[in-house]
Amino acid sequence: MRNSHPSNSLHVLVTGVTGLAGWAFVQEFYRQASRGCLQVEGLISRASRAPVFWPDSIPLCRGDLSTLADARHVVQMKSWHLIVHADRICRLKFCEKETETARRINVQGTRNLVQAIAERPAGRRPRLVFCSTDHVFSGDPNHAPFLPDSSRAPITAYGKMMVEAEDIVSSLLEDVLIIRNGLLLGRGPLGTTGPIDWLQTRLREGKPATLFHNETRTPLGVRCLGRLG
Repeated sequence: MRNSHPSNSLHVLVTGVTGLAGWAFVQEFYRQASRGCLQVEGLISRASRAPVFWPDSIPLCRGDLSTLADARHVVQMKSWHLIVHADRICRLKFCEKETETARRINVQGTRNLVQAIAERPAGRRPRLVFCSTDHVFSGDPNHAPFLPDSSRAPITAYGKMMVEAEDIVSSLLEDVLIIRNGLLLGRGPLGTTGPIDWLQTRLREGKPATLFHNETRTPLGVRCLGRLG
């Protein structure tokens, strides 16, 4: 059963809700929605299975942003005040091996969504929060710390895609916030997303869990990310 909301509440859409970033924002907006200050909806692709832990009171719609027609439909279906775009494929090996599929989500999907927003009348365009990644930087300790205006020099296919996506967002929209999160930690909505879910699954199945040993990462809890919305 849906919560009732005042007519002047904010309308928020979150894409990529089966991933850690999208799920983080959904949880935070859900807490705000319970106080009646906003309405939040989630978007997943047509082929995705519904999140296991999805709140019954939050509508869930389907659409594939990799097609411009779907992106336009999603943007025009309501008078959104805010769209959080967290739909991305961030698995590094997948992005290296299945480049075309990853680009369709990470680059083309972002391009279509941004174009659909830019086509709206100036006074009716929603603000966009775009979830990028710290992989847009080289990670070279000689260039640390990495700040918002630091030079981007990605070394992974995923990082290169997100640099391209950032440029698309910045070139077509003015009212946008780009978040470059580090290593996200937390439970995902499917129970299979992110390093903690992966580690628990490996341990439960009695399998070895080999982690990186040559990286220095900046972990970020999903609840901390969600509060940035």
